[in-house]
Amino acid sequence: MKNPGDDRNLFFGILGLQVGFFSQSQLIESMQEWILEKGTPLQDICVRKRFMTQEYADFLNELVDRHLELHSGEVEKSIASLLSLIHI
Repeated sequence: MKNPGDDRNLFFGILGLQVGFFSQSQLIESMQEWILEKGTPLQDICVRKRFMTQEYADFLNELVDRHLELHSGEVEKSIASLLSLIHI
């Protein structure tokens, strides 16, 4: 069964990367640890690893909340809107 918090953690990571709060390698390292610690929010891991301050994590969480509001609370739509901005 899928945990809705998993999608939010993923979106936190994607948005944080997009706004430059941490690097791609820091996100990958944090996600690898998060996979082993599913009960720990990704933001806590990023702060613990000193990839971002608690202040930045709180700000990013607020940004995540506002972005989700724009997309009816649907993480998939929020992620899709960000990914549409990436030119490969």
